[in-house]
Amino acid sequence: MGQVVGFDITKTKQEIMYTANNEPMVTFAGKIEIRIDGEERSLPCVFTDRDDTPFLLGRAGFFDIYEINLSAKKKTMTVIG
Repeated sequence: MGQVVGFDITKTKQEIMYTANNEPMVTFAGKIEIRIDGEERSLPCVFTDRDDTPFLLGRAGFFDIYEINLSAKKKTMTVIG
């Protein structure tokens, strides 16, 4: 995914994070540009060198700016910021 958004993992420091089941995973810290309702922001993002890493919406940066309301009944997600 780093290549898709223009992030070169070879130009940043390699770090180790641990998965939920305590397995080590090589990561690379960067930033991505997001656009919500026409507003663009740069947010921190962590990439891995694996193709099977799931995409996760993290707390860092995003939840400092936006509030998320989920409704299972309506099957909707509302982003407020």
